[in-house]
Amino acid sequence: MNTESLKKRKYLRARMHDSVLYVSNDFVFRTKSFNISQGGILLEGLSNIPSVRGIPLMIPLKVFPDFSSMANSSVLSLKAEVFPVSIHRVKARIVREMDELTDLGKVLMSLIGCEFVNADAKFKVDIENYVQTYSKNLIYFLNLIQKGGNDPEQVEVIRKIAEVMGYDHTKSLTEIRFKALHDYQSLED
Repeated sequence: MNTESLKKRKYLRARMHDSVLYVSNDFVFRTKSFNISQGGILLEGLSNIPSVRGIPLMIPLKVFPDFSSMANSSVLSLKAEVFPVSIHRVKARIVREMDELTDLGKVLMSLIGCEFVNADAKFKVDIENYVQTYSKNLIYFLNLIQKGGNDPEQVEVIRKIAEVMGYDHTKSLTEIRFKALHDYQSLED
């Protein structure tokens, strides 16, 4: 087996910067997701890392439209807060080794990789659809930036797509492209 096949991810992952609820010691906490795949989720800013094997999570999955099939006027009227959302309850286990961390280190850790435990088929299909649509939209978005960075109407469309995909649309197109390109490279890495 070569080292290249060892580096390949089992599942594509996509950027997902949404609030996720989790339970620890009978209390409900909110954290932010960083990315998601069919295999797991990367969470950031956990304030209290549970000591259980299966962390109960509530994960919202937005249903993004296919931007490439939309007219510019339709894209400009998009509002991410009105996209359909499916809420999923699932358990996940922390896959990052925590034994060598102190209690304070566990509290301050900023990114936690979790693997889904016994996720149902609908959840897996919804994640696969989310990742597929996200990937397609990201490629379309990067192509738009590449082609239309000087056309004022295209710049407006680019900024709207950036906004609904969770990028800071007030930044320069170069900065937005850099972030989106990083996410594109992270799909499989």
